[in-house]
Amino acid sequence: MPLRRLALSTVLPLGLAACAAMPPSGPHSSRPDIVLVLPFAVPDRVVALDPSFGFSLRRGAPGVPQRRRAASVGRAAAFQLSLALTERLRAFGFDTARSAAVNGDPDRKTLIVTGFFDRIDEGRRRRVGAGPSEVAARFQVEYQAPGVPPRQLMTERLDSAQAPPPGAAIPASARRVADVNADARRLGAMIADAIADLARRENWLGPAQ
Repeated sequence: MPLRRLALSTVLPLGLAACAAMPPSGPHSSRPDIVLVLPFAVPDRVVALDPSFGFSLRRGAPGVPQRRRAASVGRAAAFQLSLALTERLRAFGFDTARSAAVNGDPDRKTLIVTGFFDRIDEGRRRRVGAGPSEVAARFQVEYQAPGVPPRQLMTERLDSAQAPPPGAAIPASARRVADVNADARRLGAMIADAIADLARRENWLGPAQ
């Protein structure tokens, strides 16, 4: 079952939980006409808030409810990830669009990127050198072409705390302070790089860019 159908219910199939990247055995599909990036879902209880924020400056007044803060942090992380992912894929030469749903042209070859977060940690922004933020997500890449059934090309989990491979968009040295939005952008670029590796295996791209 495609991951995008599960994102709304935030249910992770056992098979996907144990699954790492699944590279295809060899080139067997033509370059997609467009890449659609769907919003990454934010399941309940995946956001870890910075406890030093969220208070009220007015004595006796309650701070922002944690549930509301967590929802806001999750929405911001999802936006930053999809923005960085889309921009990075365009840098690789793909016609890429963010979409709220799979509504592409049925006559075009389409690559669909879906996913959900399994960790969004704000870290400790008021503690210098301690409590770094972290964002992790699972994603799926599916290929759709006219007249053939959709085909899943890869699923993978990536974490902003991972050291990037050579040539990745953002070096590990860039991650020094707690900034969950920067981590989400970093993760989006990492996902795009993983998709670019898939594209090279499928002969959709030329030499490494």
